[in-house]
Amino acid sequence: MSGITVKVVETAGEMLTGLVKMYQDKLDKAYLKSDGALTVDFKAKFKPAGNGDMEVDVSINFVTDRIKNNFSRTVCEGQDDLFANDKSEEVRPDQPEQLALTEGIKALPEGEVVDAEFSDIKQS
Repeated sequence: MSGITVKVVETAGEMLTGLVKMYQDKLDKAYLKSDGALTVDFKAKFKPAGNGDMEVDVSINFVTDRIKNNFSRTVCEGQDDLFANDKSEEVRPDQPEQLALTEGIKALPEGEVVDAEFSDIKQS
């Protein structure tokens, strides 16, 4: 088995250079979108290929778009959602009909004031 020779290293370097050239336009766009720095990861893998040859595999990895978003919510286990089962508009047959506050109240002449508490209002 042959080791990583100068020829293998030169081949890997040429391949990595080829990747950078291939993606130069996308690297530039990613850099311009970045916050002032772009991280580019290069990977080289060397693996025996038999007969003393060496297989060289190279890759490039970089982020072209960064998406940053945040949602935050506090969940209180002991408190129900106020609107989860809002039935205010629904008439339920198992409940007695409710009296509206304005039902049975006569209109007063303009300027007349009535001083009353809710306990004084009775169904007519």
